[in-house]
Amino acid sequence: METIDCQHGATECQGNLMHSCALAHFPESSRTPFIDCSMDASDPPAAGPGCATKLGLDFTPIQSCLGADGPQLLAEYGRRTQGLIPPLYYIPWILYDGEDFSEEDLDRSQLNFSGVLCEKLTKANSTLPPLCQQTQSNKIKQ
Repeated sequence: METIDCQHGATECQGNLMHSCALAHFPESSRTPFIDCSMDASDPPAAGPGCATKLGLDFTPIQSCLGADGPQLLAEYGRRTQGLIPPLYYIPWILYDGEDFSEEDLDRSQLNFSGVLCEKLTKANSTLPPLCQQTQSNKIKQ
């Protein structure tokens, strides 16, 4: 079994483990709201069940995952992080699906993450979330 060390200690590892399980077991549309909710709490791992309830999600699969496939999922995310090209040298490290790392995207995303994300989704002809639809409507009205 692999040992996983997190920069900020055991609580961060527990939160990362829970988030790994959420990515594997929650519907895609619920993953970001769940992670966002738990990260807003002072103790993200303890907030998991409450966030799931708030979002109308069943926390049971996450609870089961924590002791079953969760450690392997988290280890895989760790391997992916260690294998980044170029190597991770800054936090946050923002990558968009199917694209190589871009320092320009990183800089722009830190100033206007939702704007860059909506731009990327539009270019990819992806279904836009309500945030992007609202942003586009505001541009058209101007």
